[in-house]
Amino acid sequence: MDANEAEEKSDQEAKWTPSIGVLGCAGVLVGGLIVLLFVSSIIGTADTPLLARFSAIDRWAIFFANLAVVFYVFPAFKLTKNRAFLYLGFGALGFAYGALFSLLFGIRPRLRAARWRTRRFSFTTPPAISQTLSV
Repeated sequence: MDANEAEEKSDQEAKWTPSIGVLGCAGVLVGGLIVLLFVSSIIGTADTPLLARFSAIDRWAIFFANLAVVFYVFPAFKLTKNRAFLYLGFGALGFAYGALFSLLFGIRPRLRAARWRTRRFSFTTPPAISQTLSV
């Protein structure tokens, strides 16, 4: 065995690549969290107005459409080595990431409007407050 062969062999053994099992477990975990978010989104929209439901449906449609693009484009890049597919995949991942975070941390519409904001303020105190202050 030559010294060069021993160095090449040690270089090849030192590289660590994630196994398919590790990547599969991570994929199942992320998929499970997305399914859990989807189910909680469906349950959470039971008492929301129709416009809020349409907004949630729109965000989910954007997320799933971008995931479909990702799962179509990355294998096409592996087959053709055309960089346009790679750029489309990264763009779709970015938009899916944005849609996912708008679902996670989005501003939810208010169920009831604040009634005190619609009233005009006056300098006199309402009767209920004046009665409690005089007691």
